[in-house]
Amino acid sequence: MSNDLDINSKIRAILTRHWIDADRLRFRTTAGTVRFHGTLARQGSLMVCDVEATLIEVLINEIRHVPGVQKVYFTGVELEKRTCKIEALDGAEVYQSPEAARTREICELT
Repeated sequence: MSNDLDINSKIRAILTRHWIDADRLRFRTTAGTVRFHGTLARQGSLMVCDVEATLIEVLINEIRHVPGVQKVYFTGVELEKRTCKIEALDGAEVYQSPEAARTREICELT
C-alpha cells in the first residue's frame, strides 16, 4: 500500500509540473495501476490555451517511468477546450498579465 502512496506523490508532482488542475482531474492507484477520471485542464496563465492530446501522451510517458507503475488509464477523461483570446465587450482584446499575452502568442503559432 505504501508503494501506491509513493506513486501518488510522484504523480501529483508530475501534474503540478505541467500545471494540471488537480481539482478537475482525479486519479487513484491500486497495485501499480493508475486510473484517471475527470477533466484534463490547465491552471494559472496556461489555462488560456486548449489542452492538446499530446499532453496526455507526455503525461502517460512520464507516469510510466515512475517506479512501481504498471498501467496508466485515462479512459473517460475529457480535454478542456478554451479559446486563446479573451474578448472585451467593445471587441478589444484583454490580457490579464504579460504571461497571458505570451501564452496567447504561443497558442496562435500552433
